[in-house]
Amino acid sequence: MTGPEGETGMARVEPFVEPVLVAGAGAVGSVIGGLLAARGWPVTLVGRPDHLDAIRRDGLRVEGLFGEHHVRGLECATNVLALRGTFRIVLLTVKAWDTAAMAFAVEKRLAPDGHLLSLQNGLDNLERTAAIVGHRRVLGGRVIFGAEIVEPGRVRVTVQAAPVLIGSPDPDDGTRVAAAGRWAAALADAGDRCRAVGEGAVQRRPQPHGGAPRRAVRPPADRP
Repeated sequence: MTGPEGETGMARVEPFVEPVLVAGAGAVGSVIGGLLAARGWPVTLVGRPDHLDAIRRDGLRVEGLFGEHHVRGLECATNVLALRGTFRIVLLTVKAWDTAAMAFAVEKRLAPDGHLLSLQNGLDNLERTAAIVGHRRVLGGRVIFGAEIVEPGRVRVTVQAAPVLIGSPDPDDGTRVAAAGRWAAALADAGDRCRAVGEGAVQRRPQPHGGAPRRAVRPPADRP
């Protein structure tokens, strides 16, 4: 729903909509959280005070390749300890070096039957998160789009090299394969090119020379 000044409301609700926790609301996390919120998902952002203060006050503006959105009504927290209740989906979007710390922080906020979806750069994020929250609660994602925080409360998508891919680290785990499909559909509906993959977990390779990050899908044969 779009208001008189181009503001995107949160009236559209999909059948399986549920609260979403974005653990690491930098540029990429804010884009994904903002797109989901614009389609009716109740989104909570965890991030830095200056960015979240601006979002609380003026809403979140997402601009660039995924369209223009001005979303209000997002929940914001600068400390995971301030959160209440649990989430059946946590989108982990922190930098790789913060993976373990954030996974520990959100573990108690992740529902027993929930999933943590890693949407990060770098290697070994899936293994690190699985060691903390449990293998059966981890999903992998490949995200090859560039975004920047233009100013607090405003983010811009600058490039997308390929669709977002979401998959289960174990392609034989039907529950996680189904969850990956649901979240791929949710992101696609929100305006991001996205699809599910069944070959295995999405594993991120280091970003070469400041260019677009490379990703590889780990085939089942690589699993222990």
